[in-house]
Amino acid sequence: MILKLLRPLLLLSAVLITMLVIVPRAAHADTPVLVFAAASLTNAVTEIARAFEAETGRPVTPVFDATSRAARQITEGAPAHMLIAANRDWVDWLITCGKAEATSRQVLARNTLVLVASSKAANTDEVFSAQNPLLDVRRFAIADPEGVPAGIYARQSLEAIGMWDKLEARLIRGDNVRTVLAWVGTRAAEAGLVYASDAAIAPRVAVAAVVPDHLHDAILYEAVLTRDAPAEAQAFLSYLSSESAHTVFARFGFSSPPPADLMRPHPSPTVEACG
Repeated sequence: MILKLLRPLLLLSAVLITMLVIVPRAAHADTPVLVFAAASLTNAVTEIARAFEAETGRPVTPVFDATSRAARQITEGAPAHMLIAANRDWVDWLITCGKAEATSRQVLARNTLVLVASSKAANTDEVFSAQNPLLDVRRFAIADPEGVPAGIYARQSLEAIGMWDKLEARLIRGDNVRTVLAWVGTRAAEAGLVYASDAAIAPRVAVAAVVPDHLHDAILYEAVLTRDAPAEAQAFLSYLSSESAHTVFARFGFSSPPPADLMRPHPSPTVEACG
């Protein structure tokens, strides 16, 4: 008799337990993978994210900004599941600070730095050297060289040809590489240094010279998962290395990264740098 009375309650309990297990999983599957990515990846990663969602039904929300700012936001508690950085040092920093999983890091693509000017002013026959007339303009634009990867590469290149000290007083510094591209396109700056992938999609900007790779650190885009990233984030990270994703990267001006054994090691930041 007691068993008959308890049977409906036991059945209800089983249903409720099943719902508690299933509902959070369904809600979790519908939660977008939040990806913080370098501004220069805007077009490529947006398209890749849409293709991934179309194929898998798993939503991805990319947010684009300077790598330095995105990494700092993650250390301050931003709920990102992944960072795609334009400089591997920021990936090292997140790992050192305990915010990212070292085993998940993956180099996705490579870029080139180029000297650009307004399409009406650029002479595409120039080379990147101290004699280039575009390095003698009144307003020269680069991304912030104190932390933004594009600015760091720009400073390295200008220092390598002995032009940093001569240009420093005439520099205007953008918060990311897309800002620099916009300044040159609107002629707010007469010339600047941006990534080749950005220059390729700007209708009012022309490449005046390609900066030789040996003048700066290799421009490598590396992805890393944050410590609490869900399984969907791992799936998207794997997709970023697929043939489909590589095709999109190539179409937007990125090249394949060098083999892992050819990438130069670089020192990791100390824990004190996280403070």
